[in-house]
Amino acid sequence: MKYGIVPQAKPLAARDTILMREPDYKGKEENESMTEETKKKQKEEKPLGKMTVKELKEAALEIPHDHTQIAVSDMKKDELIAFIKQARGIVDEEPARKKKKVAVKIALTKAEIKEKLKALRQEKKAGQEALDKKMAKALRRRISRLKKQTRNIA
Repeated sequence: MKYGIVPQAKPLAARDTILMREPDYKGKEENESMTEETKKKQKEEKPLGKMTVKELKEAALEIPHDHTQIAVSDMKKDELIAFIKQARGIVDEEPARKKKKVAVKIALTKAEIKEKLKALRQEKKAGQEALDKKMAKALRRRISRLKKQTRNIA
């Protein structure tokens, strides 16, 4: 594509000129063949999961196989994808799932919980005197949880 400066009908100043693109004078046949080629490339480049059923059926019909037309017309999307992957030799590799580390809970005795409660109550009192509301609120919740645990143990 060539770009050139084309003046307006009556230019008043140099800033009034407009940049215009010169048209390409290629034949219609060349443009049509280019679009067909680009469409084919787009279909090939598109991942199978993103393709429509119609596109998948077209791709499956291109694969040489016994009774392809009958089988392909009856297939659903996931079946078509599996058929095409098998024919192309594509192997699905599922990512290895990471094992979650499970923290081992240590069962505390009632006496140990009560000791923790006393320590937390002292911390809470110190936080209230220091006007630290966030700390006092967090400690209050921990204290209430520990109280519930002592009730469950008993």
